[in-house]
Amino acid sequence: MNINKAIVKAYEAMGFKELAAAPVDAIAGVSEEDAKKLAKMKVKTIADFAGLDSSKLAPKDLEVLGACFNVKDAPGLDALKFYKWAKAIVLFSAAEK
Repeated sequence: MNINKAIVKAYEAMGFKELAAAPVDAIAGVSEEDAKKLAKMKVKTIADFAGLDSSKLAPKDLEVLGACFNVKDAPGLDALKFYKWAKAIVLFSAAEK
């Protein structure tokens, strides 16, 4: 995975730990408007986004995810490339020194 394709240019020089703490709209394709909507779910950082448990989504969470990414259910979140990128960043951040 070329991480530079998954994040906004302004964040390309950051390490994975810094990226995990970066705002969720540092992910390429997640807009500032999406970030505002996700904040209603207490998702402010990439790590927060990666920490969503698709098996525990409340109906109001699915409404927000639907408005942002057209996600309708747990499998939809699991298949979402932005969610996969967030999870990968957090995974790599744990291995970074």
